[in-house]
Amino acid sequence: MGTRNRLMEYFRDIRGLLLFGLLLLSGIGGCYENQQVAQCEDNDECLSGLCVNGKCVDSDNQSSDNDSENDSESETITTYSEPMTGVDILFVVDSAPSMLHEQNKMGSAVRTLLLELTERLIGGLSLDLASIDARFAVITPDIGTYVGYDTVMIFPDPVLGDNCGGDYLGDLALMRTEISDDYNWDPEYPCPDISPFIEDDLFLALNDNNLYQEFRDAMTCMMPTGLHGCSIRQPLSAVDNAFAYSDQSQFLRSEALTVIIVVSDAEECSIKNDDWFNVVSNSGGVPEACVASNDSLHSATQLYELILSAKTETTGVEAEGSVMFAAIVGVPNTPDCQGRGDTLDNCENVELPGGGTMGEPFVGGDTAPPTVAYACEEWSGDGEALVQAYPGMRYVQIAREFGKLGYITSVCSESWNFAMSEIADIIAACMDK
Repeated sequence: MGTRNRLMEYFRDIRGLLLFGLLLLSGIGGCYENQQVAQCEDNDECLSGLCVNGKCVDSDNQSSDNDSENDSESETITTYSEPMTGVDILFVVDSAPSMLHEQNKMGSAVRTLLLELTERLIGGLSLDLASIDARFAVITPDIGTYVGYDTVMIFPDPVLGDNCGGDYLGDLALMRTEISDDYNWDPEYPCPDISPFIEDDLFLALNDNNLYQEFRDAMTCMMPTGLHGCSIRQPLSAVDNAFAYSDQSQFLRSEALTVIIVVSDAEECSIKNDDWFNVVSNSGGVPEACVASNDSLHSATQLYELILSAKTETTGVEAEGSVMFAAIVGVPNTPDCQGRGDTLDNCENVELPGGGTMGEPFVGGDTAPPTVAYACEEWSGDGEALVQAYPGMRYVQIAREFGKLGYITSVCSESWNFAMSEIADIIAACMDK
């Protein structure tokens, strides 16, 4: 190895140690120490319908002392209080027609993530990914016009786009075990046979490190999820629906850190009730209806509760502190809107290039209906718009709910390698590595 390469390896190791040390000093330690209670201001923000002293509580817990004693005797939910011994990463990659560049870029970024994980969990620049108890799955946020677990019949509506009308069901939140026909990342990296890596017909895992390069290429090829998705992006509802399938719920393990990584250029738009479709008609379009604050969308607190409840109910172990949420979405490239969830207090006030702020992104309205300004854009050297992303303020709010286990970065950044490094840092801290 040349002197230059040795120096690069040395400084890379030092950088990783410094970042990890900062995480430990800031109090992440093991994930189980980061247990949170969903915050609220009123009952409507809570799935249980009960907000007490600023915290969502289960209505069943508001009984008499005797009832509480009886409940505790029959309680089957335990608390996992050890470092995570494995990691299960679920990628939620947007499949809308506008996502070509982002999907290709995620294909590159996942290679970095695999390298960073092995560097932190094994040490040095090892490529021994097979010795890590890691599993990977891919879904899209396209569940069509589903509201909760039920589909809503919507007559074809030009406002919703070609892929959302009628009884369109989207991808049904099914974990993908085949490479999309729309794969077009790089002809120099042909897709390998992914069948050796598929387990339980649900997810990918590497058990033979001699196949590391093939596995890395397989993960690259899984990131392009197609370009035919509905313009209504419901990533967190899709995650909840994915784990509602009895077979797919087995992806959740009590002893493993569950990591959800969303990649999208549009706002999180998980629909709570079908009144939202009236909002679309009245607001002028899907982006406006998804960005608008309205009671027909799940709140960030409700989505946080949904995901934790899915894992708790599946594993029988309290999920708080064992789920990480990361999103590569529409936020300006500024520290106020990027980083861990407990550092994003001022994102609402960040001004957008096209006018408005992250908290109030609507512009115009004097002579035409208000439209949503882009949160960020990425342009090619030839002046072509590669990414034009709508404000993802709801993602920021969700990351806040997850606190130190939440993470946001801009989908418009030229490279996501640094984000992959920081995500790997948080995962390693959760596993006490």
